[in-house]
Amino acid sequence: MDYKEMKMIMRGKARLAKGLVNLLKDDTEQIYNDVNTFDIISLEEAINDTKRTAQQLMDATTDLEYYLYLAKKDA
Repeated sequence: MDYKEMKMIMRGKARLAKGLVNLLKDDTEQIYNDVNTFDIISLEEAINDTKRTAQQLMDATTDLEYYLYLAKKDA
């Protein structure tokens, strides 16, 4: 994998992470609203969405860390 490919992959992963952070912010705002209205059914769904988003963010960050390792190894 050359420098250009590595940079494109890392840029994509960084973009994904940024988007997931924005989604995580929305998810946590939904949790806050559901707690305030005590909407138990919606709260359960919002918590599951937040956990899923957080896991996807961790996966993207782990992938980015791996590509960073590869880039350092090739340098």
